Amino acid sequence: MVWDMHVETVPELCNPTLWRYKGEGNANVILALRSPHGRFGGVVLRLRKGGVLMHGEQQTPEMPSFLISYTRDVLVPLFGNQYTGETKLLQVTPEFLQSLAEAIEPFRPAKRRHAGIDIHQEFALLMPDYTVFTSSAGVTLAVELKPKWGFLPTSSFIKPENSVKRLTCRTCMHQHLRRMQGDQTEEIIDYCPLDLFSCDESRLRKSLPQLIKLAGNKFKLFIQGEKIDIGQDGWHTRLNEFFQITDDPVNDSHQSNTLYQALIDLLIKAIANERGLFDRLRYLQKTLDSLDIEGIYMLDLIQQGQLLEPKLEEWKKTVELYLQRTQETSHMPAGPLALKDMTLDEQRQLLYEFLLSTTLKDCSVMFSFRKPDDNSDSTLSGSLFNSDDVKRLEVGNFLDHVEYRAKLLDLDPKPVTKLPYYFNLDTEIVKCYQKRELPRECCE
Repeated sequence: MVWDMHVETVPELCNPTLWRYKGEGNANVILALRSPHGRFGGVVLRLRKGGVLMHGEQQTPEMPSFLISYTRDVLVPLFGNQYTGETKLLQVTPEFLQSLAEAIEPFRPAKRRHAGIDIHQEFALLMPDYTVFTSSAGVTLAVELKPKWGFLPTSSFIKPENSVKRLTCRTCMHQHLRRMQGDQTEEIIDYCPLDLFSCDESRLRKSLPQLIKLAGNKFKLFIQGEKIDIGQDGWHTRLNEFFQITDDPVNDSHQSNTLYQALIDLLIKAIANERGLFDRLRYLQKTLDSLDIEGIYMLDLIQQGQLLEPKLEEWKKTVELYLQRTQETSHMPAGPLALKDMTLDEQRQLLYEFLLSTTLKDCSVMFSFRKPDDNSDSTLSGSLFNSDDVKRLEVGNFLDHVEYRAKLLDLDPKPVTKLPYYFNLDTEIVKCYQKRELPRECCE
């Protein structure tokens, strides 16, 4: 059953030779069109992996339509339409999916091959490809950032022995644990998301190079839809396709540094210009996580094992009650005794709010840049998706000004079944960090 939702039936798109591998995460594979294809230029296809659970239950054909409804009814009330983007359903066949799975297998990283495309899904998601502008003949530069936690928790449910959580941000503590586990190089990466969320130029100039060093899923750079890694062979040549800085054949390293600084300057301008988005993201992360995982784990719902995955109507109600409460500046319970007096519905509200916060702590912000072009048109005639929603940004230096858009990605709901994992990870992070002689003091 698809809930009152239009489904695109486009036989010409069910041709596996049209698609190329673009990337994947734990639950989904992303494919892009090899070349513009009529009104479907600038779209990506998101396919669910087989054997992967999503929002806590066995995946069904309804899942893609659930995610579209979740965006419309849960996320748009929190952020508005500007940042959440569009998604459409595409009907697919097992034969098409099997051919795709075989075609992309050589391009997939080894660590992801434990799960492949679910060939039994009836619907895939068509989404705009935010790494390109479909309405411009020029080069698109796109940067995907995963800023992580933007606040220091103040919950009264944090135990005294864990008070370091109020001093050092979660990301800084987690990076320390990863180093201890050997997940990072010996080099200490000094990225603090509180610096990025500040939108202050000096703090951004400090944090962005550190975020670039983290790379992985924390920082991705695209030129005309193709991912490039800073430091790889020819990276500066690809980046120069956008900036078009005069070549310096005598000093190649000087040009690389110039391009790197031009990229940093551009991102500083864009992030500062989107202060409203980052302020909103930080505010929602913090106020939706009013208890901290330590308080959430005290709820009778969890202690009694009454963990039910929210349906769409419950998600909608959660957001409605949250917005009502925050607009009325009502306060959360002050301590454990107050939790005992709460009804199960009130506890469920706090639990679902926490899951929303967890999604926002792990979302990405995608910036797409292009140079102004007299031939640009914000809406292509007959295109599948609406306008590019571009804004003008004064830059200076090598670029007078650019046009850009900002979008939020990776906004799928988190499952209730991961709560024990969140609690255990929090405990492990804090215990490991407490072994440091001097904790870092992060500043909001």
